[in-house]
Amino acid sequence: MWNVGRHRKQKLNNKGLSLVEILVAVVILALVTGPLLHSFVSAARYNQRAKERQRTTTAAQSVMEGFKAFDLEELCWQFSGDPAHPFRVYSGATGSSTGTYVGEVDGVRQFIPSADNTYEFVIRNISFEGMLYDAKINLSPAAAGVSVPSVETMNGYRDAVYKQPNQQDMQAFSEVVTKVWHALIDEELEDGSPNPYHDFVYTYEQGDIDKDKIRLEKTTTVNINTSGGISAVTVSVNYHYEVTNYPFYPTDEVHPEYFDLEGDISVPSVTIYDNTDTVSNGALLGDVYLYYYPAYSSGPAGTRIAGEKIEIYNNSGEAKNIYLIKQKKTSVTDTQLNTCENSYTPVVVGVPAGPGNEMHLFHNLNQNVSGVGSTTGTFSISGMAEVKTDMFTEKTEILLYNVKVSIYESGSDFSGTALLDLEGTMND
Repeated sequence: MWNVGRHRKQKLNNKGLSLVEILVAVVILALVTGPLLHSFVSAARYNQRAKERQRTTTAAQSVMEGFKAFDLEELCWQFSGDPAHPFRVYSGATGSSTGTYVGEVDGVRQFIPSADNTYEFVIRNISFEGMLYDAKINLSPAAAGVSVPSVETMNGYRDAVYKQPNQQDMQAFSEVVTKVWHALIDEELEDGSPNPYHDFVYTYEQGDIDKDKIRLEKTTTVNINTSGGISAVTVSVNYHYEVTNYPFYPTDEVHPEYFDLEGDISVPSVTIYDNTDTVSNGALLGDVYLYYYPAYSSGPAGTRIAGEKIEIYNNSGEAKNIYLIKQKKTSVTDTQLNTCENSYTPVVVGVPAGPGNEMHLFHNLNQNVSGVGSTTGTFSISGMAEVKTDMFTEKTEILLYNVKVSIYESGSDFSGTALLDLEGTMND
């Protein structure tokens, strides 16, 4: 008979996990975590490589942009091996640092071009984000050389060089045209008084302005000064304009009245040489070079400048060579340029500040830069101790260079593979 008071005993399983089960679990865990850990390690390595590449890329870009900011001669002066500039330009075997493209001729430092138009530079210990790098920069011709007029004696370290902006005359003339237009259409003059020329039978557009009524006189002033061994050369340009008997038609009148307008447009003075910082290294003022675009009176050039005067004041206490070089306006056809050249009549005046300040002028005013004809307008030169026209030789120059910047670890001999190569171009 079944006894309901008796409790049925239940058997409990107290064995736990077997060794086989534990090993299986460990294998499964290893299979799952192994790839995951590998992913973490790979990601860390990838981020490190990306950070390193970002550093080297930024360093290379900084060097590249720095090189594009200078012309070739200026670069060679900076990498000349002067104690003030610890980096050197090198040539020959890779990694060499014994060459230089800056030398002395008769005690005067000058730039010595490479025979094959290739150049190499080294910059050591570039610091970026706590890391140090070395850079090797290679320059090579990007195109064939072109024949250009050259003055063999130019020294970029000692000579003062002025390069007039190509559109300067055009901008000045356009500004005068705008002034005439506003004199016709504005209700008030610049001083706030009522404009008596405002009311018209028809509305003026700027293109309606009669440019032949505008007369400009351009004066370029060059000042050469030396005091206490410090030399400075400045250039300033002024355009004086006159508008005489310009016709306008007041309201309800059929006969014109006339107005006059006069004033000046001045271009801010620029300093083309200052040896304040370099005189201690022997950088004394040499020659003065003035590259300018003639202010033509003919319409094809886009300007109507009636006269051009160039004044050169020498207060350096030394005789100076002045090179006055007119440039060709490439925006004008040769036929039009020939017409402009035939009517171009510049006046050049030298003003020496007493004995010992003589000036020797070299110029190409007698050359027709259009290449179409040989005649030019009549020019006037005064105040010079000597005047010559035989200063030019034709020289083949490379105007565009390939630039390759290679970044290496600090202390490299540049014989191995670079951490990064960056390539671009620069104009000389």
